[in-house]
This record gives sequence, C-alpha cells and structure tokens, in this order.
Amino acid sequence: MKQIDELKASIDNEKRRRGTALAAVIAQEWKHKLEEFERLAGQVGLKGIPHLSHEQLAGTYTELNRIGEEVLSLQSKLKNRLSGDGTGTTAQFEEVKELSKALSGTMSEWTKMERFRQGLCVDVARRDDAIYTLAKELIAEAHLWLK
Repeated sequence: MKQIDELKASIDNEKRRRGTALAAVIAQEWKHKLEEFERLAGQVGLKGIPHLSHEQLAGTYTELNRIGEEVLSLQSKLKNRLSGDGTGTTAQFEEVKELSKALSGTMSEWTKMERFRQGLCVDVARRDDAIYTLAKELIAEAHLWLK
C-alpha cells in the first residue's frame, strides 16, 4: 500500500510540474494580452475541446515549428532567386511566382495552426483552475521579466 501511495504522490508531483511548465508557456504567449486571456479562459470549468491532451498541444507546437522551418526555407529560396542574375527570363519569373504562391500558402497554414494552438492553450486553462491561476499571475507579472 505504501508503494501505491508513493506512486500516487509521484504522479501528482509530475502533473503539478507539467502544469507549471504549461502555465509558463501560456504566460509567455499571452504576456501582452492579460485582459483577452482572462476573457477567453476565465470561465474555468467550461467544456472545451473533448479529450484535449497535453500531447495534442505539444504536437501543435511541433507542427508550428515544422511550418516555420518551411517558411524560412521558402523565404530563403525566394530571396536567392530575386537577388540572382538573370531574373528577367520567363522561366525565372514563373519560379518566383511559384515560390511566392507556396510561401503565401504556407504562411496561411501557419496562421491557422497558430490560432488553433491559441485555442488549445485557452481550453487547457479553462479545464484546469491551477494552470489558469498561475498563467494569469505570470502574465500579470510579465513586466518584471520582459526587461
């Protein structure tokens, strides 16, 4: 029975640690928008996305990183093509046009994923009073650690 109690205590500690880390991430993301965060997440206990998990949120960050890398790659290719010699040919113009189109689509994808990620953060805060309270406190104190 003692081992079970120790295991429960260990799990609770990990959950608190994970919640604290998530609250810090949320505070970083919302550091300039306390009122908006309170308005969106302040109704703690409301139902949000069913079966929302921390893994989904982590996956969203991974996807945003992937899209961000793709944006940087496309921007670099476009910059190189625009600064290169002979950009006046039809083939090169078409390549610039295709790179611009791909960059625009990827930026749109990033914007959609970023909005989804913000919604997930709000839902996590709505579902967990401790995360909401700590995130709100950290956002309110942001002026101290922004310097």
